[in-house]
Amino acid sequence: MHEFALYGQVRKDDHHRMLQQLAGFARMQPQDAKEIHLVFKARQPPGVDLVQSIGASHLASQRQQDIQRVKNMLNAGLYYVQLVGEIRPEKQARVTKNGDVTMTNGNGGQGAEKPSVKWSFEFKDTPDAGKQAVSSRLISRTPMDEGDFVKFLSNFGYDYVSRYMVVGSRFYDHDTTLFLHKVLRLPEVGADEAISDDSFFFSINDLPELDGSGGYILQASIDVVDGNNPELKERATRQLLAIKEALRQAVDLTPGDRLALDTRLPITSDIPSRFYTMKRSAPPPAGSISPPPVKRKIESTTTKKAVASFFKPASQKEPEKLVWRTVDQTLIIGRYNVPHKPPQPRTLPVKIAAFDLDDTLVAPNTGSKWARSAVSWKWWDPSVPDRLKSLHEDGYLLVILSNQSAISLKDNPKTLKKDMASLANFKTQVNSMLHQLDLPIIVYAATCQDRYRKPRVGMWEAVLEDYDLQTEGAVDMTNSFYVGDAAGRDKSDKRRKDHATSDRDLAANIGIKFQTPEEFFLGETTEPYEHVFDPTKHLETAKPTVNGSVESAVSAPFTKNSHHELVIFCGSPGAGKSTFYWDVLQPLGYERVNQDILKTREKCIRKAKELLEAGLSVAVDNTNADIETRAYWVKVAREFNVPIRCVRFTASTRLAEHNDAVRAMNPNMMNPENRTQLPGIAFRSFVQRFQEPTLEEGFEDIYKVDFEFKGTEEQKRLWSRYWVSKYST
Repeated sequence: MHEFALYGQVRKDDHHRMLQQLAGFARMQPQDAKEIHLVFKARQPPGVDLVQSIGASHLASQRQQDIQRVKNMLNAGLYYVQLVGEIRPEKQARVTKNGDVTMTNGNGGQGAEKPSVKWSFEFKDTPDAGKQAVSSRLISRTPMDEGDFVKFLSNFGYDYVSRYMVVGSRFYDHDTTLFLHKVLRLPEVGADEAISDDSFFFSINDLPELDGSGGYILQASIDVVDGNNPELKERATRQLLAIKEALRQAVDLTPGDRLALDTRLPITSDIPSRFYTMKRSAPPPAGSISPPPVKRKIESTTTKKAVASFFKPASQKEPEKLVWRTVDQTLIIGRYNVPHKPPQPRTLPVKIAAFDLDDTLVAPNTGSKWARSAVSWKWWDPSVPDRLKSLHEDGYLLVILSNQSAISLKDNPKTLKKDMASLANFKTQVNSMLHQLDLPIIVYAATCQDRYRKPRVGMWEAVLEDYDLQTEGAVDMTNSFYVGDAAGRDKSDKRRKDHATSDRDLAANIGIKFQTPEEFFLGETTEPYEHVFDPTKHLETAKPTVNGSVESAVSAPFTKNSHHELVIFCGSPGAGKSTFYWDVLQPLGYERVNQDILKTREKCIRKAKELLEAGLSVAVDNTNADIETRAYWVKVAREFNVPIRCVRFTASTRLAEHNDAVRAMNPNMMNPENRTQLPGIAFRSFVQRFQEPTLEEGFEDIYKVDFEFKGTEEQKRLWSRYWVSKYST
């Protein structure tokens, strides 16, 4: 059997609130849990069939592989094992004065009977090596019915070491156990009294706590019979990560540190203390009953500092310098604080120095285009740290705005492992970089094609919200600036051609100065650049309206030539076809057939035939890019003996892609049909399939419509921004 788990710390003051959170999440009342833990250590490889001897022979066949692994490790690795006693209150009957029989809890009240203890033999392997989204390790639990368990284990080469107690509350959500608990110290006794000494049973509340601050540990775990099954492992991981996200406002659940959970570590009487503080004890004195642990081939790469920190009481921890959060399930925000330095005094208006991350502040140290791991990076130039510190001293607010499309926060089972690794690498790199700088900085990383992705201004708006700078005049727009490498420059002797103009476009959208890294850090002159698309060039013939039009529009003097005819559109997605229908054709009495709504060409043809048969004129609002597709509609027109006309929309695919992004990113103002943004392949596919329509195909006429923006001044302002980070064609 395998255990998958996440761990988190809860302060004493937050205990009641945490119980309420868990009760609401699991939809149940907490179940009290009290356990006695007796720790044992092998004095020599037992060399016997230990697991089978203590009653595991009745286990199902699918567990035999795990059992064999347990036996091998017990024989070779000298692991610590435990007897775990679950304290179960006895229910005793008593007769009331009126003769009614009631049940009382034997765990409280004067004269209450001693509760029973249900014992089991428990082995837990050291967690799997490597970076994991959740902790994973082999476990084995075998019930122990009766007898002298300490003597029994001693006969098989295991000596008693220490004991402690765990008390808390359990919740269950399907197959997930949520255990909120703390550790209590038990009176030290010899091996012969380890089980028989129960003097503390009725004074558990008086036992000293291991964590002097009164803190608790929350463990979320799932036990899987076959943890080597990829599907079951993925499912358990996904469930725990979902719980982590659901409880993230209340507790930070993370994988347990491998070294802290290593069951090969030497154990003395302070085992609970070291388990929670994650500090190794001093080497055992000569004659210790615990022989040195046997080294294995895979060693933990965790630093001593991290080991000492993981289970350290919350009250004794220094505040985390780098705190992460997520907004709208797409925007990653990391805020680095410097608690030992007083905050820099700022007066309004605030100067903001904003930077891109990759190839602006940092670069790969391997010569490749992208950093291959969390540590394969270097400063873009040695002057970067000092320049940033100088800006901070000059009163600038430092922020980093980065597109990180390699990271996905979506719950996709097929890419979960890759996505978690990408996120971990990014956070590790940023953590290393910011700790070297040790300056108050916030990092914003856009992971999706939404309003946060540059050149869209969503990340800038998040900066203003986080720093409460949303009022007019709060930011010094004249002295604020943005530095980035996506600037539309051609290839030079020193660098590749810029992959986009998104950084330059972001600065233009915000209205602040822009510089490339070469200009800002090295003092080089401005290089020539080219915008692949400039929306303002398409506004020369724009006609503002005052009627509150809700979308960019086109217009043309189109007339209806016949009372019964078929009109088909030909143009890229986003070229203005639907708007043309609603503004021009619908008032003329044409019925609309649209494949986005009907989904298939066959359904569109069927619907068009129904309308034509009813004597109505029809407009086919599809792209109709090639001759073959248009031929279907020519055939329909001939079948009903009606003229067929073609309306050709001339907007380029880049203009159309811009329109599509504006529409999708402004649902309340410019998207009446609530359309989502199209993928780039929709535009590339149109370009690949497009064949210019001709009269020889059977059309009565071909009417060309050039794009013309129509809208309010506010809509014009939005449309004039840059919206696409990298065009598909």
